[in-house]
Amino acid sequence: GSFWVNDDNLHEYSTEEKVVGKWIDGKPIYEKVISFSLSGNGNLSYPHNIENLKNIHFISMLHSATENGIKTIRTYVPWYNNASVYLDEITNTDILIYHISNRTEFYEIVLRYTKTTD
Repeated sequence: GSFWVNDDNLHEYSTEEKVVGKWIDGKPIYEKVISFSLSGNGNLSYPHNIENLKNIHFISMLHSATENGIKTIRTYVPWYNNASVYLDEITNTDILIYHISNRTEFYEIVLRYTKTTD
């Protein structure tokens, strides 16, 4: 038999904030993909530009780098702190990443969250 995908049910990821569901208290859950690059050592930060952030309910982190012409892509458990890269904290304004590398590395982080204004 054939395998058919129902396009109506495909999840569309976006760098624009959008409502993707409701939390158990009925409040809207928002989702946003944040893409950025970092280089250097230590605790580095990148602004997420989410206004009125209340609670984060889901995080997925993709990390890629190119070294000597070879691209590597890894999905990380965000707080696995024995790695050379890990997500340290998400504040009201920034994503904080602990980063030990001589190269520029690229990140895509999917966040699902609620807001203080709902």
